[in-house]
Amino acid sequence: DEGFAFYSGTQDSDCAPYRTAEKLAVDFGTTGTGKSRVNELILNQFVLGQEACLRVGGLSDATSARKEIVRLMSIPYAQGTLKAAAQLDDNLAASENPDKHQAEAWMYFRQIEAQVAHYDLEGAVSLSSRFHVNNAA
Repeated sequence: DEGFAFYSGTQDSDCAPYRTAEKLAVDFGTTGTGKSRVNELILNQFVLGQEACLRVGGLSDATSARKEIVRLMSIPYAQGTLKAAAQLDDNLAASENPDKHQAEAWMYFRQIEAQVAHYDLEGAVSLSSRFHVNNAA
């Protein structure tokens, strides 16, 4: 319950992961039946995890649900990184101030940086440097 509360945020919170996924699903065409597909999958994992916690011997299933939630939560942040990076490139091509989109790219990327580094350390370092707000785009 507490994990879901942090995930969903308050009704007027636009910064909660749930709302981020909803906004980006529209941009990326990843909506499901009335909400983002990733939110549908995450909500299902929260239910499975809660049910596992209530079951004797359900620790392994609860742990699996938590791992799947973490994996799925990275999807909207990867989408946000891609969207902001594209906007940053557009800013630079048009000689416009890139600060806003550079900051957005960095903020989204920071959420998935460790996962990216696990698979491609050099790529993660390059992206982090490119997006870091102290570096000029």
